[in-house]
Amino acid sequence: MKFISTHVRLLEDQYNWLRRHCFEARISQAEAIRLALELYRATVVEEKKNFDGAEIENASGHKASAT
Repeated sequence: MKFISTHVRLLEDQYNWLRRHCFEARISQAEAIRLALELYRATVVEEKKNFDGAEIENASGHKASAT
């Protein structure tokens, strides 16, 4: 696979956490962001797979139509 360069803007607290985490975990910031993107991507794919038009609960616990 070929890597593509991109520019990402982070909030200051996100950046500080990312720097600290990567230093402690001994991984690059790019690797941490790639891993986070893969987790997000898997979540989105799973949500789409489970989406069947049934009622779902939103973050506040209220039922809402999935359509």
